Amino acid sequence: MSATAAKRRFSVKTVGDILYELEPILAPDVQKIDLLGLQRGRLQLRFFGPGADRFSTDAELRQAIEQVFQDNVQGIAAVDITMGGETAVPVQKVDSISREMNLGVIAANSLQAADILADWGLHCVGCLANAYDTVEQGARVHGMSDAEIDQMVDQVNKQLAIQKV
Repeated sequence: MSATAAKRRFSVKTVGDILYELEPILAPDVQKIDLLGLQRGRLQLRFFGPGADRFSTDAELRQAIEQVFQDNVQGIAAVDITMGGETAVPVQKVDSISREMNLGVIAANSLQAADILADWGLHCVGCLANAYDTVEQGARVHGMSDAEIDQMVDQVNKQLAIQKV
């Protein structure tokens, strides 16, 4: 394996990383991007916002977005973008988390919390199933004990409290 191939292989981003980077770049046209699915290398996204419809007509722009995913995420062969309407679901501010909180809500609204959870091995924040799991469910799947879950939640909440100040 060449040095370039090794670097590319080990510096690959997740779909979630790219979505976080794209949202502010596409604003104000796109207020929110929903990940609908990933099957057989085909990524499906839904854009929301007042100018989101231009992505259905601007082939060059769509191709540029597809290229970003193909260059940075292993296994992406194509990107399908659909329009979800002019208004996005309002972003929920995440000031703290709990065991019962949905991982998808955390991933979509607090990159800092998602990063800490990922550091604990809870990579569910970038997984398609995160819309269905709570922090506790994800932690249990990864073999965490009650004490570990409590420590993880406490660490996230302490960091979010520091960020608020």
